[in-house]
Amino acid sequence: PLDAHPDHRATAYLALRALRPGVRALFWIVHGGWEWPLPKGYHPGLPLEPPPRGRGLSWRRLDLPPSAEEAKRQALLAHQSQQHLLSRFLMAFVRRNELYSPLPRHPLPESGR
Repeated sequence: PLDAHPDHRATAYLALRALRPGVRALFWIVHGGWEWPLPKGYHPGLPLEPPPRGRGLSWRRLDLPPSAEEAKRQALLAHQSQQHLLSRFLMAFVRRNELYSPLPRHPLPESGR
């Protein structure tokens, strides 16, 4: 819900509304602040650090085996239409870990009724 991209925020809110009671949701941020993640480009040996936009969240780190890093790289490369303009941004997410956070402690926006 804290992603800077409006489509990503809307998707998070829709997913939250669809959850059954008692289901635990975990979140991550793609558009986490200007120039995040740094450095841009393919740097698989570096860790992914929490984004500026997610300060104050309880970030959890999941270390990835090399096979998962490579699978992520291949998945991103498959988005050929986005690679032309966004390659350095997209490939900056191929790191040795993933970050996720439990549900932020703020309410969902009111429905549009």
